[in-house]
Amino acid sequence: MAMSRWYRSSAFIAVVVIVAVIGGTTAYCGIWPPVSVVESGGSMQHGSYWMPGVINTGDMVFVKRTPDPYSSVVTYVVGREEGIRTYGEYGDVILYRAPSGEVIIHRAMFLLEWHNGTPYVVGYHGQSWLVVTDNYVLIKDVGYSHRNFYFPPLAPVRNETGFITMGDHNFAVSPVYNATLDAYDAADQSPPRRPASASRR
Repeated sequence: MAMSRWYRSSAFIAVVVIVAVIGGTTAYCGIWPPVSVVESGGSMQHGSYWMPGVINTGDMVFVKRTPDPYSSVVTYVVGREEGIRTYGEYGDVILYRAPSGEVIIHRAMFLLEWHNGTPYVVGYHGQSWLVVTDNYVLIKDVGYSHRNFYFPPLAPVRNETGFITMGDHNFAVSPVYNATLDAYDAADQSPPRRPASASRR
């Protein structure tokens, strides 16, 4: 009888703890569910095999809603300048919903704004590794592949403010090469996006 009561009280405590953990995590993250499973074919991996410290296919990541992403998301450009890294590279990883409804997990490369019709990359102040023109943005020595990254052309997104994103692995294996710029176009680059949440350690 005493053992039965002990089991019942232990089970009750376990349920309370589980509910408290789930409730607390959801309240902190501000989103349900507070985790997301990486299902894509390795867009964020840093190689062909599972690696610690980066996002691998099949991983579960905690996500946190960002009410004002333009001020709270750290882009690759800002992270590289300030030494802020997440998941093996500069800047934050964000989740957003594509027009197809699919949830995409990518790295926020830079925040693109337009000032009187002129492209402006937040965090740009003449760095030697960053080139901003009216036609494209180029970032030198990006990611584990150390390739030069470019986002062209800017004309289709003129006067649209948002994040330009890419998958770390997709960029590293992209076959789209611009010989003139000696740079690669990530095959899965997105038009400017406003993310629903950011993935954090």
